[in-house]
Amino acid sequence: NNFVKATGFSAANVSGMLSSSGVNVTTTIDLLVKNTKKLSQFIQGNEFSISNISGMLSGSRANIGIAVENLAMRGKVLNKFVMTSGFSASNVSGMLNGAASNIGESIDVLIENEKELKKLITSGGFSADNIAGMLGGARSRIKQAIEGLITNNTALVKFMTNSGFSASSISCVLASSGASIGVAIKELCVEGDAVSNFIKNSSFTTSNVSSMLKGAGGSSGKAIRSLISHNHDLDRLIKTNNYTATDIARMLEGSGNKLNESIRQLVECAPVLNKFIENTNFSISEVANMLGSS
Repeated sequence: NNFVKATGFSAANVSGMLSSSGVNVTTTIDLLVKNTKKLSQFIQGNEFSISNISGMLSGSRANIGIAVENLAMRGKVLNKFVMTSGFSASNVSGMLNGAASNIGESIDVLIENEKELKKLITSGGFSADNIAGMLGGARSRIKQAIEGLITNNTALVKFMTNSGFSASSISCVLASSGASIGVAIKELCVEGDAVSNFIKNSSFTTSNVSSMLKGAGGSSGKAIRSLISHNHDLDRLIKTNNYTATDIARMLEGSGNKLNESIRQLVECAPVLNKFIENTNFSISEVANMLGSS
């Protein structure tokens, strides 16, 4: 309780930092309390919110003391990075989320690559939010993630130009790819023509498709192939059930690498769903919204 009062962390924040501590939870708590002053100073001197900080330190377990020390030591350079790079504190937190005891090395890598990351914003066609979203989940492997994104950026921009996908749509599909971002981009680019043809010959827009593929990451190729293989099933849902393509996309939103199973379940459950709609006052769009990201 004294730690919570002194730092401003909520019980949920503390729980996140203690996650996966297991039998070492007592040691982790002791180390966290021992570093109350360092955490308080970091909070007061930087742009990062309490939630940002707890996210970056989550999973540190018995190494929480080392993690806090490494974070506190880099407070000034991290703050400077936020001020000069174009990335917000929330963007940085998202990219470093779960770095845990490797937070020091992960921050160093981020700062070393500031120039290249800024190029992606100024000439790569992506916003800081887009980039942070794609690199999210890299944890201690932020170096591999950044290298994968930079190396494959030309191919990704070409895909964006040829496919009609916006930067936000691509970021949505590749969200949380983390260290697998290079593989994810290659998978996406290999299926570029196929997904473009699917959009041209179906009722689905690029926004619809990116919504269904959201979070597919390194499995984006597999997810696209699943989508295309179910083209007739999806077309039948639209023609025989009065669903719009947007309704279907909303119900399948965030399926990602599980898109094949999600479509199969939707096709099987369509008769039951239709009966539910007939017997209630809900519209198809309202039901789609309720089922979205389920």
